[in-house]
Amino acid sequence: MDPLQGPWSVSEETVRGEVVVTRGNEGLAKRVGDERFAALVTITMPYRGKRANGQPNGDEQCRLKAFEEVLAISMCEDGSTLFAGTATGGGLRDFHFYSARPERSRRIFQRILELMCCPMLQFSIEDDPSWATFRRRLCPSRGLDEAKLSDKMRG
Repeated sequence: MDPLQGPWSVSEETVRGEVVVTRGNEGLAKRVGDERFAALVTITMPYRGKRANGQPNGDEQCRLKAFEEVLAISMCEDGSTLFAGTATGGGLRDFHFYSARPERSRRIFQRILELMCCPMLQFSIEDDPSWATFRRRLCPSRGLDEAKLSDKMRG
C-alpha cells in the first residue's frame, strides 16, 4: 500500500496571524481507533523560507515534499505504521503516524537522522489508542480540497 495515496482532506486555520494547513489521510478513516496502532508517532521538521502567511515558500515546499516521501515510505514499508497526515505552519511541519511498533519507528527515524544530517528534526511517541489526534486535528471532514489549497499556497 502506498502511504501517500490518500485520498487526502485539507483544511486551514489561522493561528497567531499565520495559516496552519492540515492534511488528513482519509484512506485511514475505516481504521480510526484500531488499537493495534495505538502509538502516535510525530516527527517535526522546521522550515526557514516562509511566505507572509507563515506557509513555506516554493523551495521549502519542495524540500518538505521530498522529505515526506522518504519518511512515509520508510516508516510504512512493513505495514506496522500508517501515515495519518501533516500540519504545517509557524515554521514547522508535523508528520503524524500511527504505529503498532513505535520502537521500530524510532529506529527508522534515527537512521534518517544519520543519513540526512538534519539535527533539527524532533521525534515523539504518545499513547493515542482512540486516535484523538487524527479525529480532532487531522479529521478528514474539515476542509478544503487539494486544488483549492494549491491556489492559496501559490498566492
